[in-house]
Amino acid sequence: MIKLRKGKSEDAQEIAECLFLAMEEIIFTFIGEPDPQEGKKFLAHLIALPNNQYSHENCWVLELEGNVVGAILAYNGGKLHALRKPVLEYLSSQYNFKTVPEDETQEGEFYLDSFGVLPEFQGKGLGTKMLSSWIEECKTFQKLPIGLLVDEENPQAKKLYERLGFHYVKSLDFVGRKLLHYQLVF
Repeated sequence: MIKLRKGKSEDAQEIAECLFLAMEEIIFTFIGEPDPQEGKKFLAHLIALPNNQYSHENCWVLELEGNVVGAILAYNGGKLHALRKPVLEYLSSQYNFKTVPEDETQEGEFYLDSFGVLPEFQGKGLGTKMLSSWIEECKTFQKLPIGLLVDEENPQAKKLYERLGFHYVKSLDFVGRKLLHYQLVF
């Protein structure tokens, strides 16, 4: 049975496994080394905690037969700085990361930060099903447009978002990468 639900603190490791797939390069920049285990550890630590950008409070998970196989991270763009502050403090104290990244979202947008489906469950339509269900849920509780960033070098992701109704807004740089800003307005 497939079920989309809010994330919980105890899901932190599973959520980290899913989200790391979408955030790998950015996480490596943050932690200062290309170590997948350390990257997942960094994410899981923050996901387990409340009141931060990566918190389980901002996550939805896709369960398949009781196992987390996918995750979505999203939050109100107007709260970016408050949510990012504990992340930057943790990065500074644990990884000596002192840079403040560019804003990836803004006031007036519900920001889909990232989502991922475990590799063994990819290619079966679960990511599309998860996003579609989440978007339908957002329509009932969210009055803001949904925004997201996609790598301009990822035509497959662009096609997926466009098929779901997202439209290109502008290009921007984020942590040294050229990204495209898309929005879905209800």
